[in-house]
Amino acid sequence: MNRKIIFGTLIGYYVEIIESSNRNYIGIRGKVVDETRNTLVIKSDEGLRRVGKKGCIFKVIRAGDRLILKGDELVGDIFRRVIEIG
Repeated sequence: MNRKIIFGTLIGYYVEIIESSNRNYIGIRGKVVDETRNTLVIKSDEGLRRVGKKGCIFKVIRAGDRLILKGDELVGDIFRRVIEIG
């Protein structure tokens, strides 16, 4: 059964890019320190990385849960974001 949740900004959450149309993004992981309509800024061991959301699949650790989110669904207004999970 799918459920819809309101999922605001990803700032403060740990993410890992597990798939991407840009091979250079795959494996980037760290804490999200900024988010715009189309990008995430991830603080990784290698420093700050700005990555596009479109074409990526993210593993997000949120309140102990591990969620898999499609970047294409994250593009847009972060204050009205509703994501279907499950």
